[in-house]
Amino acid sequence: SVHRPAMIREDGRTWRHTGRMTPAQAMHSALNVNPFHAVAFPAMETIPTAYKGDGFGPGVTFDWDFYHRTWTFYPLSWSHDDLSDLLLHFFHEGGFVEMFNIPLDNLRRLIQSVRDQMHANPYHNFEHICDVTQACFCFCQSPTALGNLPETHRLAVLLAAMTHDLDHPGVTNLFLKNDNDILVARYGVEGTLEHHHVHLALELFAGDTDPLVNMLADARKEVLRLVEKCILATDMSRHKKIVDDVEALMPADF
Repeated sequence: SVHRPAMIREDGRTWRHTGRMTPAQAMHSALNVNPFHAVAFPAMETIPTAYKGDGFGPGVTFDWDFYHRTWTFYPLSWSHDDLSDLLLHFFHEGGFVEMFNIPLDNLRRLIQSVRDQMHANPYHNFEHICDVTQACFCFCQSPTALGNLPETHRLAVLLAAMTHDLDHPGVTNLFLKNDNDILVARYGVEGTLEHHHVHLALELFAGDTDPLVNMLADARKEVLRLVEKCILATDMSRHKKIVDDVEALMPADF
């Protein structure tokens, strides 16, 4: 990839684009000419050697190409605007924008709608959405996923991650049941919140927030089916059964 000049931040730190991390923030969003301006850098002594910008010259303290693809990703150090740009970037780097002719304006509006529907909860907030989506992006871009999962499946996982907790009230399904909450009356006691999240997510896949508007009908139907299935699978009461089912598929010596 083509190395970009290092950029000096106001706090004196520097960072560098390597060319693999540039499309969404600067070229396509056109909203933030200095992407990641609000990111808080980790302390130098905590950065693994591989991520210190080795070979990029003196003064380069971090390589963002590595950071957004690692398990050290820390969304609480990012502004909401930068997190929104990063979500957009995942669809570019994954190749989905070009592959499925996703309208960028629709995708931006979808991301903004997700952001608007997330409350300032201690945990189930917009940062959590971005944390989960970043992890799913790493999984979906792994060699195993690239070699075995169809593009529609990887896209569905990314979309499900981004919409899996819409309008989360910050309490559990059991709390809602004991409180006789209106959501229980609407969706039932099994997976109350998960069904609520699915309902809101599918509402977004319509009109000017629909990123799938240019997909073939059968592919679109498959993506939406998988988005629903993935969101419903986040019900923690189903976690053990899902893990057991996966383990049953594993070779005995795995």
